Amino acid sequence: AEIGEEQLLASKEVLASILARNPDGSAPAASAPLTPLLDTTLLTNARGEPRVSSQILTEIQSADRIDVVMAFIRFSGIRPFIASLRRHCERKATTSNLRILTTTYTGSTELKALETLQELGAEIKVSYDTSSARLHAKAWHFHRNSGASTAYIGSSNLTYSAQESGIEWNVRVSGIRNPEV
Repeated sequence: AEIGEEQLLASKEVLASILARNPDGSAPAASAPLTPLLDTTLLTNARGEPRVSSQILTEIQSADRIDVVMAFIRFSGIRPFIASLRRHCERKATTSNLRILTTTYTGSTELKALETLQELGAEIKVSYDTSSARLHAKAWHFHRNSGASTAYIGSSNLTYSAQESGIEWNVRVSGIRNPEV
């Protein structure tokens, strides 16, 4: 079919995503983050506010690559993300599309969590240095080929309480709005 000249649409529709069809021909469901990809915001897990975990889940769906640096990773913290990370790794079947850096600092990271992530296809590096370089960072970087990359930087480890119920401070940064960050 011919594509005509560029013109404004009469309706106020917004293209939200471009997704491959399911094997049965249906369109896959895609949840959008409550915060638009262009915006930068603070997430604290406060009552009535979005939970860090629910926002991370929606970000996984549209990411081309994901980098995570996390001081502590527990199975309870990755459990809500397993299915989405599995789909991400299957959909983006290239090397290093899910990279994770963590530590044994304080002994909080669980082997079961790392083994599960590795089974999904994650490339994992673990710092065993507990004396001089105490990695305590917590960040997710969702790379998008469109340029609408986002990052979460804050206090939430990959534990259930940090993702769901704990009072945490995480800044969600937009690569479009804040490219210098």
